[in-house]
Amino acid sequence: ETVGDLESSTGKAALHLFGVYDGHGGSQVANFCKERLHGALIEELEAEMREGDRGEGECSWQRQWERAFVACFNKVDAEIGGVEPRNLRCENGEQEVGGRGNDEWSARAAPEAAPADAVGSTAVVAVVGSSQIIVSN
Repeated sequence: ETVGDLESSTGKAALHLFGVYDGHGGSQVANFCKERLHGALIEELEAEMREGDRGEGECSWQRQWERAFVACFNKVDAEIGGVEPRNLRCENGEQEVGGRGNDEWSARAAPEAAPADAVGSTAVVAVVGSSQIIVSN
């Protein structure tokens, strides 16, 4: 899938997102990830771009991608679990996790076909650009 919204917001070359979602206990969570994860990643990348490089120099883009992926996965995980993402905090309590710019998350809540402790999904995501491949799971 082309991450077109990100392309237009960054003014950079097209990025393509590939994801493998392997649901367990049913396909509901994997299907939710398929529908939601790319949008959450765009939200988090845009937030990272707004916040800038934070004085990290040459490795800034790597740290931005890492923070964006961590926040993205945490956000989608929270949405699946029915927790409002903007109320989550990192273990140190300082940095907000998720909740960046998506007020519609509750309207797209994950299906409730099975108990939460019985379903889930693994996720492996690759973003492919003209000169980079970035992978997260």
